[in-house]
Amino acid sequence: MTNDTRSNRKLGKLPKREDPRTLKMARYVKPVPPAPKPPASADWITKVPSWDMYGNDQYGDCVIAAMAHIQNQAQFLTSGKFTDYNLTQILSMYSAIGGYVPSDGPGGPSDQGCDMLTALKYWKTSGFLGSKILAYMEVDPQNAMQVEQAIAQFGSLFIGVNLPAAVEQFLSWPAPPADLTGEWEPGSWGGHCVPPMDYTPGSQVCVSWGTKLPIADPFFTAYCDEAYVVLFPGWVAANGKSPSGLSLTQLQIDIAAL
Repeated sequence: MTNDTRSNRKLGKLPKREDPRTLKMARYVKPVPPAPKPPASADWITKVPSWDMYGNDQYGDCVIAAMAHIQNQAQFLTSGKFTDYNLTQILSMYSAIGGYVPSDGPGGPSDQGCDMLTALKYWKTSGFLGSKILAYMEVDPQNAMQVEQAIAQFGSLFIGVNLPAAVEQFLSWPAPPADLTGEWEPGSWGGHCVPPMDYTPGSQVCVSWGTKLPIADPFFTAYCDEAYVVLFPGWVAANGKSPSGLSLTQLQIDIAAL
């Protein structure tokens, strides 16, 4: 596994793509009757033994790496087996989804990253390294209940953040100053995609650049510009239940209703 190296971090999330047909988490967590409050904390990250960089120290493939990390997590927590993809597999998905041309090499003209919605649509229709998702729903990143419900029930979020230059050397993303200008301006470093898999009061923990990276709630609110919950069948074990107790049958009924 690759260790975190602050000097070799690439980004690669392209600007958010809009599609009015995208399902909304707000329709799943209905306000009437009130949705049950999410638990005070949820941890779906600690038991996973390790995380790979998946080339994100050389390539702008953070969207692809985040997808791989979500599949890694679900497979390990439901089966105890860890599928570690190789860089050739990761780059093949980067080519299919983001248009990367292998002969260009890292940093070449086609190494321009991916947008998350295109990646989600590909994941659902064509599959990602052997697995298709059932559906995906957009989560309001400004709605703390939706964020926590998504992580608690589905194990992770698939988020995009417009990172400020101030955190380029940081091992965690802290609460920013009130004035989001200069080196704290959103996007002044670039766009990045990560999957938070843990939350406690005041913070989440995501996987990024092969390591666990804490995110303070004020940072999440200030810089997260898109978030999705992925309805991944691999999150449900052979007994029909997920680690969070979610029923695949009920999930399929809910999807049909949406």
